Amino acid sequence: MNLRKIKTTILSICVLSASLLAQEDKETLLTVGNLPVSVGEFKYIYEKNNGKDANYSKASIAEYLDLYTRFKLKVNEAKAQKIDTIPSLKEELNGYKRQLANSYLMDKGVKDYLLEDLKRKIVYDVKIAHIYIPIPNFATDSVSKSAEQRINMAHTALEKGESFENVALKYSEDNNSKNTGGEIGYYTAMMPNGFYLFENAMYNTAINKYSKPLKSKMGWHIIKVLDKREARGMIQVAHLLVRSKGNPTAKNSIYEIYNGIKSGSRWDEMVSRYSQDTETAQNQGVLPAFGINNYEKTFEDNAFNLKNTNDYSAPFETSAGWHIVRLVQKFPIIIDENFAKVNEPKIKNNERWQTARIDYLESIRQAASFSKNSALIEKFTRGLNDEFFTYKWSKTNENEDNMTLISFGNQFQSTLGDFKTFAQNNSRIRLRFDNINHKPVDAVTAVLDAYIEEKTVEFEQNNMEQKYPDFKALMREYEEGILLFEITKNEVWDKANQDTVGLKQFYEVNKQKYMSEEKALIHQIVIKNTDEKTAFNILKEASKSSIASLSKKYNKKIKVIESTESNVTKEEAQKLGLDWKKGAVNAMEKNLGINAYIFSKIEGFIAAAPKDLKDTRGYVVADFQDSLEKSWIESLRKKYPVKINENILNNIYK
Repeated sequence: MNLRKIKTTILSICVLSASLLAQEDKETLLTVGNLPVSVGEFKYIYEKNNGKDANYSKASIAEYLDLYTRFKLKVNEAKAQKIDTIPSLKEELNGYKRQLANSYLMDKGVKDYLLEDLKRKIVYDVKIAHIYIPIPNFATDSVSKSAEQRINMAHTALEKGESFENVALKYSEDNNSKNTGGEIGYYTAMMPNGFYLFENAMYNTAINKYSKPLKSKMGWHIIKVLDKREARGMIQVAHLLVRSKGNPTAKNSIYEIYNGIKSGSRWDEMVSRYSQDTETAQNQGVLPAFGINNYEKTFEDNAFNLKNTNDYSAPFETSAGWHIVRLVQKFPIIIDENFAKVNEPKIKNNERWQTARIDYLESIRQAASFSKNSALIEKFTRGLNDEFFTYKWSKTNENEDNMTLISFGNQFQSTLGDFKTFAQNNSRIRLRFDNINHKPVDAVTAVLDAYIEEKTVEFEQNNMEQKYPDFKALMREYEEGILLFEITKNEVWDKANQDTVGLKQFYEVNKQKYMSEEKALIHQIVIKNTDEKTAFNILKEASKSSIASLSKKYNKKIKVIESTESNVTKEEAQKLGLDWKKGAVNAMEKNLGINAYIFSKIEGFIAAAPKDLKDTRGYVVADFQDSLEKSWIESLRKKYPVKINENILNNIYK
């Protein structure tokens, strides 16, 4: 039995079960001893174990209610035996907590941060202008540096008071917007991967203000916010198009169609007859749903200005020709209980997630009044030499080591000595730098950033059970899983393996359960040194004569008959072509390799009988464990009363 595997499985189940607790109701379904079980906790366990068969029938609920009750009985007993106070188990739990808290903090914390950030943004569309310096794909370092220098020059010009329009005209390489003050229209969240910093600047910059230079996957930008409006969301329209290229009467034609629609002509008939958009004409002109910046501004403005379903616009012109648009459906921005479920998969792209992770950790520090002793770290840096760039560097003890380097208010502090230990143990960060292209301050800054991040996570971990009720529940499930493993190991698994007297007694009482299978004693006969006729005579006589008498008869001058014994099951005999009866023989075969004739015969049977304990120990131990557990559970039910809220239980049934 792989106890470690069992333990891992128990803990995995516990992790899954706790995640629902924050969402389900907190009504107490049952109390086992002094442990309450909420409806939500039980429903999750029930649904997980039953999967698609979780039909909430009375019989099904009863089965799993008993299963979970037994789990809680064991946990009660583990606590009564103070297993939860064993130092090694407490350290194991703390190890799980540290590991889980880090992933939980980053997953839940960053996810919640991004979702709240998205909720704040998507209710607005932002009108912007930008100054743009592209960076080509696979650009050399010199080209990239030149682009950065140029955007910084543009920013310097803005800082000196030059108008955004003039700076855009002078520096921007967006030929579509530089002549119009850099204006590129309205944009909204979420922007594509590679534009999260662009998106942040767009929403975090005040109207008529500009951002600092920022980098997207296309290059460098400075963004000026011109306006903010309520988000348009998505829309679906139908349109009727009369192309204007090479058609001087396009405007007259569209107005004749428009007047016909106003006079009562059916929309679908007019579209089918007159629209020159061949892809949509036979489908009433319906276009796929779209948001802003999918079509020309004129087209979008006319579409989004429609108020009610089936309203249609007056004719208007775009580069494609003259249009009439008709509203099919609007999809406004909705922030409801499904918001997280819909948007969570979208936010987990690398750039957004990693950038938000940094922002999230920074928000933790700000909320905790984080401070850094810059003078102390500067003094430490001045004392370093080039050895800091190598794995050989080790910390030296100094008077300042006990001084506080970073602090999170009055709740959490860390000393210079702690940082020096971290720097010594994390040589991989230091080794990214060298004494030719870098100064010690560069390496110290990188190590300090990593150290501050680690301590930020550690600080937040210490507060997670207070801040996140579902994490507190999750840790309780971890603890109960560990206790379940240990108490069951002590009371059942170890006892079954170590109590040799009890195991022997159990075997003697139940040995009829461990019966060997009835077997046949067979002889395999090999006939050599004779002809085929003699061999068939021996086969014919074998069903009625013993192998001993046959051997005496035919082995006079030379050895004609040889035989070997073996015991086979009924299934094995059938595979050999033997009927399950005494004296049965199978068909004789000739073996050319040894120039012999071979057949088998059933001489008799060995009756089924109890196996020796040593031959069936694994099965006996497993059954002994089951027996011990049943007796143990019976005693626990007497020790820890189980109280079920029948009214709540009845409401669960379906």
